[in-house]
Amino acid sequence: CWVCLVGWVYKQLIEKGLTEIRISIDTHSEKEFDSIVNVRGAFQKVVQNIRLITKLRDEFEKDIFLVINACVGETNLDEIEQTLQFLISLNPNDIKFLVIAQDKRFVLGKRDEKLIARLKQALKEHPQDQFVLLREKIKRLFDPNATGLQDQNTHHPKHTQHTKHTQH
Repeated sequence: CWVCLVGWVYKQLIEKGLTEIRISIDTHSEKEFDSIVNVRGAFQKVVQNIRLITKLRDEFEKDIFLVINACVGETNLDEIEQTLQFLISLNPNDIKFLVIAQDKRFVLGKRDEKLIARLKQALKEHPQDQFVLLREKIKRLFDPNATGLQDQNTHHPKHTQHTKHTQH
């Protein structure tokens, strides 16, 4: 079973000291995700592995910081709210929206202050120190000057040294 094997690998890596994992999910739709990655059943496998990682983190008190990356572009901007709700339900430590470079002009052309407000509202029930990276990414989603992966001040302090590669 592929999920069991990958789950076993995650468990072994965490036992050996891995403290940060990033997994990409660009949509809340199983059908759309499987189409994007061109693998039938991939969505369920990725979700099962995320649940395994959060179980290791929460039930077994492992020091693991889980970030879910979500690329945003022309094909999924209109579903970003549903995707955000889904990603939050997976209980990661943080979520990172990444505007697809070739879709940046499209995304900027769809600037919507009401959408930004709704995305921020989705986080109201969560403490300010939770989803720090996501809060910053929502603010900069339609910012034409936002470039690169400037995340140095948006990670859990304990895990900052593990994310320096994302600063450039």
